[in-house]
Amino acid sequence: MPIHWLHHFGDTLIYPKLREALRYFKAHGYGPGNVSTNAILLNDDKIDMLLEYGGNVLCCIDTMEPEAYKRIRNNNHFEKVKHNIEKFIAERDRRNSDTTITIQFLRTAHNMDEDLTNMMDHFGQHDNVRFIEKRTDKHPKGGDITVVALDDEFHNKRTCFKIRSELCVLWTGECVPCCWDADGEQIIGDVRNETLVDIWQGERHKKMQQQLYKGETGVLSLCDKCTGPISDNIMGLREQVNAHALRWIKEGKRVVLAAASKAMFDLYEKTQLRNLNVAAFCDINPEGKVPPVNIPVLPYSAIEEIKPDAILIFSPAYSTEIYFQQKHWREDNIEIVVLGEFL
Repeated sequence: MPIHWLHHFGDTLIYPKLREALRYFKAHGYGPGNVSTNAILLNDDKIDMLLEYGGNVLCCIDTMEPEAYKRIRNNNHFEKVKHNIEKFIAERDRRNSDTTITIQFLRTAHNMDEDLTNMMDHFGQHDNVRFIEKRTDKHPKGGDITVVALDDEFHNKRTCFKIRSELCVLWTGECVPCCWDADGEQIIGDVRNETLVDIWQGERHKKMQQQLYKGETGVLSLCDKCTGPISDNIMGLREQVNAHALRWIKEGKRVVLAAASKAMFDLYEKTQLRNLNVAAFCDINPEGKVPPVNIPVLPYSAIEEIKPDAILIFSPAYSTEIYFQQKHWREDNIEIVVLGEFL
């Protein structure tokens, strides 16, 4: 069974034997073994450790607005965290390490209108540095953004992928089927008494899956409070995309959508983008891309001829790369909106 994260809730860097754990995982582990940190403890020793053994390190600064940071993180360490991440990136570049640094932007009610590109521009373009975007609307105990689904979707449907794809081991040894279960509300086993295989295939886990899919309420306390994921990751982006699309529609703007991927096509079909004046889908490799509507798929070089008013960039894996390749269009007064990558 692959290990995706070396933490559940909390900061990985707190663990006093982290260097030994990372060394062991690098030699014997299976899976990405991601490390997550708020970067407060990201000192020179920790940086050395992560560049030697870490595969992917998630740095959760969440915002580039100091006041929003204080509200989101409930501390006053914004400048320290920013400096630590800058130092981490510089040392990664100096060593040419294969460690990937992922910087997290967290959209909340405190920074709903913040532009992700402010964070991207501040830390800059580097090899193995990428930017992701998360939202607090999905967490059952932290939802502060309303997500509006289309009227014809998600009626009494619970097809959450977490309960069939994840297993988290708490510090006690107890296991839960969802990474948002910080307090162990829905226990399905205990590694002190059972193997992971027995827990995964066990009756408690199977019963919980059946209860969720049947839509039973009052039996799964955490699931009853959860706003998602219902079906797909696109759902969490809709409110933000709809806000931009409705503004562009009102202003009569022509927009280019990039990249021409299945994720962008899904976003087009499930949001107000479908009512927008979309001039083209653009992609680095447009050949063979089939959009859901009769809109051309063109190379990025076509933007010069199209002269759109705005470019919306979204790719689950390549938003960072596309933004830094295309940001020069701002010099021609073209608005650029970026949606962060997925983990």
